[in-house]
Amino acid sequence: GLKQFGIKMSILRFTRLTLQPSVFARRFASSAAENVKLRLVNPGVHEEELVRKEERVVRGGGRIQPLCQRPLAHHKRVRPDDWDSACQDIAEELGLTTEETANLAGAASSGTITNTSNPAGAEDQDVVQKSLFQEARQHQVLSTRLAMYCVARDASSGEFHCAYGRYDAELELEAADETGPPHDYQVKLEHYDRTFAVLPKAAPDALGASDDDAYDVQDDAWFDIPAGWRPVEMGAKHFQLLVLPNIIAGNSWGTDWLLVRSDVDERKFPAYQTQLLGPGRGKRGCSHADWFEVRDSDRRCVFRADETPKGGVQYTWPARLLMERVPGPQLLDDWRACLQMRARAAWAAQLGVQQTKSEPPKDYTKTNYLLGASYYNK
Repeated sequence: GLKQFGIKMSILRFTRLTLQPSVFARRFASSAAENVKLRLVNPGVHEEELVRKEERVVRGGGRIQPLCQRPLAHHKRVRPDDWDSACQDIAEELGLTTEETANLAGAASSGTITNTSNPAGAEDQDVVQKSLFQEARQHQVLSTRLAMYCVARDASSGEFHCAYGRYDAELELEAADETGPPHDYQVKLEHYDRTFAVLPKAAPDALGASDDDAYDVQDDAWFDIPAGWRPVEMGAKHFQLLVLPNIIAGNSWGTDWLLVRSDVDERKFPAYQTQLLGPGRGKRGCSHADWFEVRDSDRRCVFRADETPKGGVQYTWPARLLMERVPGPQLLDDWRACLQMRARAAWAAQLGVQQTKSEPPKDYTKTNYLLGASYYNK
């Protein structure tokens, strides 16, 4: 499937199998053919939601590249005797492995019966639907392929209907440079291929302030977030099970608290207690550090200082920002979501079907948080 890149790459595959009533087919489809086509391209996506996801990809350290291949989408009507042969052809177009091809062939025995001779039977229309992601990385370029198929059988004719699509895209990942934390200031989780550090810079076993701390600056302390690094997000994969106990509670980082982005409001940064606080390590210190802010699409951050009654400056932030090396899990999730949205729209155009309308997304982050989101697309 990815021989075109001409190099040896490791392939990551993610699959999802669903066997459920086709909601969209019940509303709009009168045949198994329409049923599988609609399931392939739906649900439709509101333009605002796609824009928001793409902004998150940019903010997370990715730059979406022009399409490397034209999207592919087809519908096949196959007699039962020809199903195995048709599966081989479909698998070749989608770039499926031997195991994935066998799963496709097995859809014929999954009870996917559609009775189109009885209008009432449309309420019982089912499809087998499967999505597969293939990912390969070469240096700072992540190549991703989304392959998807939907299969249903028409009980009146006994024929199988398969709608399938493929969408290939590339994401350029922001590279780290010499401005980032040195290697001995990083903590790596090798098994998960994830790397963490803090800002201002400090070693994970540091017990106090470092030379990069700005406690003597008589004003707000601004820091540039290093290239190839982004704030850790609570909503990202394995925060509670992996990041909190191993990275935050398991190290001192020369500070009492580490700041991470909230999973409820992207503008807020809760603080979690480090190893320095002994029995309290790993516990939340505050739900939002209102004296801290990230600006310019995660490129800069500021620690605010309070003015004392005598006109001096008093710092209230025994904290550092916890960062993760690009690509973090949230970036990868946002990238795959963008890919699915773009693919469904392209497939709908090729198959000549119309996507369902969706409601505009609710935006809890307002606009100031995403200012400058197009910085890296210039």
